[in-house]
Amino acid sequence: MKSQKPAYAPAMKGGILSQGSNSLAAGFECSWQRHLIGLLPIAALYLVLGFYQIDAQSLWTDEVISVRRTSQAASLLMSSQSPLYFSLLVLWTETAGETELALRSLSAVLGLVAIVLVYVVGLRLFNRRIALVATLIMATSPYFIWYAQEVRYITLLIATSLAMTYSFHRALSSSTWHWWALYGFTSALALFTFLTVVFLVAAHGLFLLCRTSGRPFLKKWLASQLIVVILFAAWFIDRTAHRLQAIFSSRPVVVSSDQGRSRQRVPVTDVVGAIPYTFFTFSTGFSLGPSLKDLHESRSVDDLLSHAPLVVPVAILFASLFALGLRRLRREPSMDLFLLLWLGVPVLGVFTIATITTYHVYNTRYVAMVLPAYLVILARGIAEFRRPGMQNMALAAVLCVNGISLSNYYFDPRYGREDARSAARYLEEAAGSKDIILVVGHPRPLRYYYKGALPVETIDARGRNSRLVAEKLRKLADRHNRLWLVEIRSHQRDRKAKVKSTLDMLARRGQHKKFPGVDIYAYDPVSSEQQAVSREQ
Repeated sequence: MKSQKPAYAPAMKGGILSQGSNSLAAGFECSWQRHLIGLLPIAALYLVLGFYQIDAQSLWTDEVISVRRTSQAASLLMSSQSPLYFSLLVLWTETAGETELALRSLSAVLGLVAIVLVYVVGLRLFNRRIALVATLIMATSPYFIWYAQEVRYITLLIATSLAMTYSFHRALSSSTWHWWALYGFTSALALFTFLTVVFLVAAHGLFLLCRTSGRPFLKKWLASQLIVVILFAAWFIDRTAHRLQAIFSSRPVVVSSDQGRSRQRVPVTDVVGAIPYTFFTFSTGFSLGPSLKDLHESRSVDDLLSHAPLVVPVAILFASLFALGLRRLRREPSMDLFLLLWLGVPVLGVFTIATITTYHVYNTRYVAMVLPAYLVILARGIAEFRRPGMQNMALAAVLCVNGISLSNYYFDPRYGREDARSAARYLEEAAGSKDIILVVGHPRPLRYYYKGALPVETIDARGRNSRLVAEKLRKLADRHNRLWLVEIRSHQRDRKAKVKSTLDMLARRGQHKKFPGVDIYAYDPVSSEQQAVSREQ
């Protein structure tokens, strides 16, 4: 029996970016040589960008956590937040080693898989030229390159979610069960990469429910998820059962990246700005406009407006292309719905869970699986221009923004990760044998790089009054010749700088050494008489 083209399948004849009247079927009939000719240069460009200075920045907190996972038992790996990625990382480090280059190269290689898959999905949904444009934008995306150079699971999350989406789309146009089985398998892989993929699975189910022609596939969709239930349910229960009672224990929490979360309300600016900021980072990465450090320290309107001359034109460019893409998709209702659900359900789902519960804090990386959908819509927006010259100008403008942001990422320390590696080397040379190192912020990166013999103690000023902080620091000052204060992401543990202000009273500040994202202060303890004189002055 011949399989028929489903009612929802898009008809892309006469697409702006297509040559002549290439349809979806014609796109699949192109020779592999033709696909490779277009894809290989983009893949090569991505590899250059992904591996360029990949080990120039030191590992930050989450990357150090990833490295520590490689020495854990298999049972602990399976209870982690990304069992699939950490299992792959263990195998990778056994062969490649544990240098920054070796550790981060796994993400870069997985990113190459994602680059190929976004081309395949774009070809499936539209045509060859739209697929190439979307792939080129993603290969140069500062957001994507950032995570391709990080020892985390984000590029694997994007790759597995693309494989899941592709197999889902193929299953809807096939009369065999093989694609549904593959869809279930890739769904399991994606969920074992990161839990938030469950919202993408829900988006696929909603797509079938919303389309009359899709409802006959609901039983097959549910059957394909049996694989997910069998493989995933036990892991999910083991990992989250002990936290279920606490999930709805209070309403919104303060946005923070550490485990000790405050139960204050989320600032209105965070709630209003979180989703727009998500799409801004999808467009420009984290290295255009205010840096991550700037946003952590202040999100006032005045500070944000200081970046307006650069941020506003860029936002208008991407918003316009996105709106044009949606306008074109409105003429293709099924494709419009498919991409909007892919884009919207994960973002709204993760944001809702993060803001109404204490389960986790919203972060753009948790919704990275929607990046390809956003870029495909941008590519479709570029296709909306009738003249090839206008299309080329729009694409060139996007690539220009990507280039500026990548340049900032590579060469401007303000936009990079904290340089714990240089800070550790400095302390190894400058600190004496009877000194102590005090860390305000995240100590993991410093402890990872520091090879000296001095104790490294964390000072957490959250929820403590100045008197308790002073008592602890006074005891440490009495037992050591010098105190080295290291501030690394101190806004998360000591936003009001209680530790530094207390040390300024208890000890005499000496040299100050500054590295990207890290400040080091040397303090020499003073006598009680000197402290009294200092307070009087």
